[in-house]
Amino acid sequence: MIKNNLKFKPLILRKKNVYLKYFNDKNITQDFLNSINNKNINEFLEIKKNLITKKDAKKYFINNKKKNFYYFSLNSSQNVFFGTALINYFSPSEVIMGILIHKKKFWSSIYSEEAFQIILFFCFKILKIKKIISKIKKKNIRSIKKFKKYDFIKFNENNFHNFYSLDKKLYKFEKDIIFSFDKE
Repeated sequence: MIKNNLKFKPLILRKKNVYLKYFNDKNITQDFLNSINNKNINEFLEIKKNLITKKDAKKYFINNKKKNFYYFSLNSSQNVFFGTALINYFSPSEVIMGILIHKKKFWSSIYSEEAFQIILFFCFKILKIKKIISKIKKKNIRSIKKFKKYDFIKFNENNFHNFYSLDKKLYKFEKDIIFSFDKE
């Protein structure tokens, strides 16, 4: 089991237009459920295809709370929820990363760009991870382009997925990310 002292501290990372904080039960709103159940939004997720209820979502978080993963809420500087991110330890020095922008108007925007930068910063600077891995469905062209933009390298594939990784040595650190602990 990988130990991490940051897990239960109310962390916030900010850029100009976006902030990231830990996702919790309070974030399971009707807005969240509507987007996670929208076939146009969840098309590339590895989730069951039936509707996810509030009870299902809470059960998922309760079951995974003690595991080695971080689940984040992505919000605009105007406090509009627009996405989630998952960081899951693969090994002590590697994580698996996933990101979902829940609202189409935020796709391919400065918000998704800053969210991606914040998540990379969190993995490499806060967690001190050496490598990030991501599994992306081959049909998810927008996501593949985003990962390639940040120098992720395809290292494997199967019939449905491409597997990408980014080594810490290749990452160009952002300078305008503010790291703090929330007072909640």
